[in-house]
Amino acid sequence: MNRVVITGQGTINALGFNVASTLKSMENGQSGISIMDFPNIDRLNVKIGGQIKDFDPQIIQQLLSKMSGGMAVALYTTLTGLVTSILLKLQYF
Repeated sequence: MNRVVITGQGTINALGFNVASTLKSMENGQSGISIMDFPNIDRLNVKIGGQIKDFDPQIIQQLLSKMSGGMAVALYTTLTGLVTSILLKLQYF
């Protein structure tokens, strides 16, 4: 028998910046899909999507400070890759 241990949970998405606010938004029937509003939106063919609005980058710094070294590196690497790919798409498409 294999065992799984869940040591924590977290999320940052178009419905909320953490698990509690995301669940509350879902319970209230809210949608994270709307007309997107950010610089260079005219470069995209799609104008409707799930945008993370009013995001404070300090949240990421708080998360990183609470994580173990390996998890912090994994999160930082993932975020760097996402930002890089988004910037490249906006620059070349």
